[in-house]
Amino acid sequence: MDRRNFLKKMVYTPIFTPLLLSQSSKQDHLELFVISESPASVLGVLLKEIKKYVLVSGTDYFLSPSHPQKKLLKNGLSRFGWKESSSTQKANLFLNYQILEKDSLPSFTLVRNGKVQDIRSREFYSIWKNMYRYQPASRLVTSACLKNTGLLPGSSATVSISGKTIEIFSLDKKRLLTYTTPTGKVTIAVENGKVRVLDSDCQNKICTYTAPISLSGERIICAPNHFFVEINGETPIDTIIG
Repeated sequence: MDRRNFLKKMVYTPIFTPLLLSQSSKQDHLELFVISESPASVLGVLLKEIKKYVLVSGTDYFLSPSHPQKKLLKNGLSRFGWKESSSTQKANLFLNYQILEKDSLPSFTLVRNGKVQDIRSREFYSIWKNMYRYQPASRLVTSACLKNTGLLPGSSATVSISGKTIEIFSLDKKRLLTYTTPTGKVTIAVENGKVRVLDSDCQNKICTYTAPISLSGERIICAPNHFFVEINGETPIDTIIG
């Protein structure tokens, strides 16, 4: 399965729909859902990658006592510096599980405030590819909820037109930039570490009404002009699917 099919699997799989709906009321939380018979083999490294682009305070976790892989999860998480807590109030990571009605191929999905995150970065894709190739189908879904997470501020922005990178610039300087696209022009403003679309030749001008972006992985898209600007960080998410 290639990266395009990986995206479809992660974002549109119906298996996760009831799980996402049940978690939609938890604001300012980031949740990782892992379908795997051996979640301990991937959970620690997935959390390590997640911590590269979200703020995670603390290393205490609370694990459901009835999780079928409880012992292995404890051992696996300890290797990555996580410490088990007996109190839900002190924990920053909450681990639970659900059993699906039928077997599904191993995979994982990252959700933030009801939005599925497109996690096609090189590290995540490599982890998923190994799961897909070497792990059996499973009904076990392990959910990992990170409390009080926030995306890291970006350091630069990338402008692309028709899928081609046009410019990468720092966010530490105030500037006004205008780009010519195959169908018109787009003007963006950079100020106080934030980027917004100031003007566009597109008809509905939805991009100009979009709030300024400043966090790693955020982007503004002007589809009619085949234009997007994306905030870069150390390990940015490719996009956010809403």
